[in-house]
Formats: sequence, structure tokens, C-alpha cells
Amino acid sequence: MNLYDGKTLMKPFILLSICWLAVSCSSIRPSPDAEAGLPLSWVALGPNGTVVVRHLTREASCPTLKTGSTVIPLQARIDHNDRPEFEIRICEAVLDRSTRSAEINGVGLALPKAAPERIVIIGDTGCRVKTKKGKSDWIQDCSNPEAWPFQKISEAAARLNPDLVIHTGDYLYRESACPGGAKGCETFPSGDTFASWNADFLTPARSLLTRAPWIFVRGNHESCTRAGEGYFRLLDPQPFNPVCIEEPEPYLVAFSSIRFAVLDTSLKAVRPERIRALKPLKLSSDVLLSHRPLWGEENAETVGPVPGAKLVFSGHWHLFHLSTYEDGRAMQVVVGNSGTELIKNPRQSPTGTDVDGTSLKESSLIPGFGFTVLEKTGGHWELQARDVSGQVKMRKKIRLTPSL
Repeated sequence: MNLYDGKTLMKPFILLSICWLAVSCSSIRPSPDAEAGLPLSWVALGPNGTVVVRHLTREASCPTLKTGSTVIPLQARIDHNDRPEFEIRICEAVLDRSTRSAEINGVGLALPKAAPERIVIIGDTGCRVKTKKGKSDWIQDCSNPEAWPFQKISEAAARLNPDLVIHTGDYLYRESACPGGAKGCETFPSGDTFASWNADFLTPARSLLTRAPWIFVRGNHESCTRAGEGYFRLLDPQPFNPVCIEEPEPYLVAFSSIRFAVLDTSLKAVRPERIRALKPLKLSSDVLLSHRPLWGEENAETVGPVPGAKLVFSGHWHLFHLSTYEDGRAMQVVVGNSGTELIKNPRQSPTGTDVDGTSLKESSLIPGFGFTVLEKTGGHWELQARDVSGQVKMRKKIRLTPSL
């Protein structure tokens, strides 16, 4: 490139060059997609081995997906003009479980392995902004990564290169507009809209969302009367149904070494009839995923053991808690400490405490924000409770016999 020697031309050229390199002049704006963190693609796992590719964009049409030498056109999940609060294009495709590689616009997708060996579990991740009876005492500082560390947790978990990610539910917590005088939520969106979902989940989860396939468990914050619309549009692995389903049927996500039963408990406290809905799945030393803990003080009636379940992961309680029981029922691990404001001064139930018709054999509460890892090591699985940075705070061996 030739530079002009004239003084009157050199100065404007230099200023223009600086503007171009720094992308800071007011006339240069990022695209709407860049502002929204789009495009964004991920893989979700659903019933009967379903592998769903989901892609978000503001482009006029869906892109194509390449698997080897095959090109598959992504289809619009929903007419993107049907709801102004979700004014984005949601594209998707269902892949055969045997697919070994896939990419969109040259960007590779994380596909499921036949036998995952490192599994990340997170839960209750959103930033709480909710007024109660006109008061603003439920306000989390969404701009402070110490007060709301979900992105830090996502990045720490992504660095472990997991084979699978499980979210135990409750993604959207920005339910109310930021009340006057509150700090940390003044510039953020609220309600069941794409803007809120993007701020509360998609953007902070991005590094982890694109690193491995996911199993999404629906939480009570995603019930039909709360953020169910966004959940079924964005995350649910099944075909979109414009009618919100309160209690969908449970389903299995099976691998050669481990199986997960997904039970929707978003509507209300766990009830015995909800457990009976698992019977057609024929569980046998499997892992059950439920947003609400199966056994605890919230339930009004005795739920009892779950036949065939060896381990239960849930969320809902904003802490990490592991419990085993004298009657030999499944170990229950609550992972609800991945971003949402934690329970203040949680009470540690001592061993021997009566719970749901049995008593606690072991009760371990790990304070602080964090996430959980289930890792295959040798002939057993190891459960690891980790903190925000990924440091291990607790380890426990678990034996899960493959039921396939």
C-alpha cells in the first residue's frame, strides 16, 4: 500500500487506519449476530438415541450441515417470526448415532462417544433477579463473576474436555425487571425471552456448550407458567410442540457403559406416581436425572426407592450434597451450586436422620459454588465435587454395572 506524502492527506489516513485496526470508531458496528453471540451450535441427546444438532442465527435461512461427504440442510425448528421475543432463527437436524463427524460453516460439532468416560454435571446456573412482594431482596449481581460465577465454572469445566455434559435444570433466573436502586442487573434483560436466555445461559455457557454433547433436564424455572416457552424452543431435544407439556414422559439416553433416565419433575414435588412412570424404561443399575431431589423435606408424601436406579443426580437445592441411605436405595447427589445464589447457612443433616421412610447413612455437604464430574477410572466410576476453578474438593468411588 502506498502512503501519500501530502500532510493534508496523511493525518486522515492514519486516523482511518487506527479506527479500522481498533474497530472503535462510531461508524463501525458489530453485526447483530456478533452482539448476540451468534451463530451458535451445539448437540443435545434425546430419547431412543436421538442426536439433535441445534443452531441459532439471525440469518434469513438455515445453513447446511456437512457429515463426511454428505451435506444436510438444517431445518427451521419454528417460524422465527411467530414470537417477537424470540426473534431468531432456530435451526436443527437429527443425526444418526453412528455419525462420526459433523460441521456447520467449517466449525466442527462435538458428537457423542459410544462410551463417555468424563461427564460434567452442573445445575441451577442462572443469575437470580426476582422481586418478592415488591421487595428486591432476591437480586444477584449479574455483572460480578464472584457473585455469579457461572461463566467461570463453564470455562473451568470445558478445560477438562468432557465427553458429556448434564444440566440438572433451572437455567433462567432473570424473572423480574431490575428494581430501582438495585445494583448488578440494571442493564440486563428479564423474562422468558431470547435476550434473557442468551444472557443467563447461552453466552456464559458457550465454551462448555460447544465442547461436548448435552443432556438437558428441565427445572421448575422452566415450567409452563415460567420459562417453559424458551426451554422447549431452545433446549428440548424433542420435536417442538407449541402446546407446553407439564409432565412429559421420561426417557433413556443410553451408552455402552452407562445409561441415564431423564425424569421431568418441573411441575411439583416428586410423587410416587411420577416414579412409577419410569417402569417402562426397565432400569437396571442406571443413573436417574431429576431436577427436584427425590428424597428430602420438600415432598409431602413418601416416595420410596426407585427400582433399578443406582445413582440420582438432581438440582433445585442451591448447594452440593451427597447422601446414601440405610435401606440401600440409590445414592442421591444434588448439584445445584453452579451459579445461582447459594442457600445461606445450609443445615447439614446428621447420619441417622429419618428421610422418606429410611435414614441417612452418609451425608456430605460441600459449601461454595462449583460443579461435579463423574469419571471412569479403571473398573469403577469416581465422583468428584469441584470448585469454581475446577479444583477437586471431594472424591468418591461408585460402581455402576452396565445394563446394556
